[in-house]
Amino acid sequence: MTSEHQVFSEAQLHAWIDDQLDPKQANEIEEWLQQQPELVQELRDYREYNEGLRMLCNPVLQEPVPERLKAVVEPAQTGPRRKSWFSFSQAASLFLAIAIGLIAGWISHGQYASSQSIAQASTTRLVQDAFAYHVVYTPEVLHPVEVTASEQQHLTQWLSKRLKTRVIAPPLQQQGFKLLGGRLLESGNQPAAQFMYENEQGQRLTLFTRHRFDAEQETAFHYASDGNINGFYWVDDQLSFVIVSEIPRAEISKVSHAVYQALNN
Repeated sequence: MTSEHQVFSEAQLHAWIDDQLDPKQANEIEEWLQQQPELVQELRDYREYNEGLRMLCNPVLQEPVPERLKAVVEPAQTGPRRKSWFSFSQAASLFLAIAIGLIAGWISHGQYASSQSIAQASTTRLVQDAFAYHVVYTPEVLHPVEVTASEQQHLTQWLSKRLKTRVIAPPLQQQGFKLLGGRLLESGNQPAAQFMYENEQGQRLTLFTRHRFDAEQETAFHYASDGNINGFYWVDDQLSFVIVSEIPRAEISKVSHAVYQALNN
C-alpha cells in the first residue's frame, strides 16, 4: 500500500504520463494520485495531449517525399536509374529525420509545459492555502490561535513532531510584531503550521509552512497579493514558507527577509 505522504518526482510523473513505467510503479503512482485530486486530471490531460500529438504527426512519416525536397537532393543531370533511386532514398531519409525532429520537439514541449504546470499548481495551492487560513483566523478575537505564545516551547515541539522536522516561530520584535501563538493545519494532504503575530496597531501577520513538494524548487522570494492582502513565499531546504499580512508590500518584504535569516541562524 502506498503511503499518502509519499511523493513522486516529476520524472516519475512524466514517465507515468507516457506509459513508460512497469505495472507495479504505475499502480503505486495511481494509488498516490488518489490523494492528489488537484493533479490527477491535469496529468491525464497531458497524457491525452501527447497521444493527440502522436496521432497527428505519425502519419507524416508515411507521406511521399515532397517534390521540393526531391528537387533539392536529386542531381540536376540525368544519370543511371540506380543513381536516381539512391538520391530518392537520401531525400526520404532527410524528410524522415525532419519529421522525427518535429515530433520530438512537440513532445518535449508538452513535457516541459507539464513540468511547469505541475510546479505552478503546487505553488498555487501553497499560496492559496496560506492566504485562506490567514483570512479565516486573523479576524478571530477569542481564538485566533490554537496554542498561545505563553506555551511557545510546547507549540514548536508539537508542530515539529507533526511536521516531522524542526519548526520554530521566528522572533519578530525588531520588526514590530509579537507572537500570539500558532495552530496545526493541513495543506495538500500534509500537516502544516501557522504562526500568528500582531503589531501595536493591531495588524496581524501569519507565517505558514509545510513540507515542500518536489515541484517546489524555486528558492527565491516571490510576491503574491489578493486585494489588500500581501504575501511573500519561498522554499528553504525541506519546507515551503508563506508570509501573509495586510501591511504594505515593502514592510512585508522586510519581515520575510528577517524570517529567512532567523530560520537559517
